[in-house]
Amino acid sequence: MSRAVLVDPVVEELRARLAAIDRSLVLTLRAREQTQQRLLAYKRSAALSLFDVEQERLVRDRARDWAEEYGADPDLIEEVVGQAMASGKRRFEGPTILPANGSSPVVVFLSGPAPEPEVLPARRAPTLTHSRAL
Repeated sequence: MSRAVLVDPVVEELRARLAAIDRSLVLTLRAREQTQQRLLAYKRSAALSLFDVEQERLVRDRARDWAEEYGADPDLIEEVVGQAMASGKRRFEGPTILPANGSSPVVVFLSGPAPEPEVLPARRAPTLTHSRAL
């Protein structure tokens, strides 16, 4: 037996906002990866050292500082940035992945706090869901 459950519109709106933020995270991380791939490819072609431990520490510290400045969890942000750097290195060992035209669908804010992310319209927003009686 099933029963219809009314979905709270505030919950649906906040879920849609989270989905938009998650999409933005994916696009931002992809843009970072593409830029890192370009940097590594350039360093290789210029016979420069590919990896720089001091620079990586600076990147992690900078990310922690920004996290503290904007009220985010510094440990989480450092972990995400560290994983992004590690992933880029691993992917560089394989085929280099770059778009043909070098474009990226991400807007980067160079100074000041980023504006609130825009909520993308939901693809389909049902108002009723069904759940089974336990």
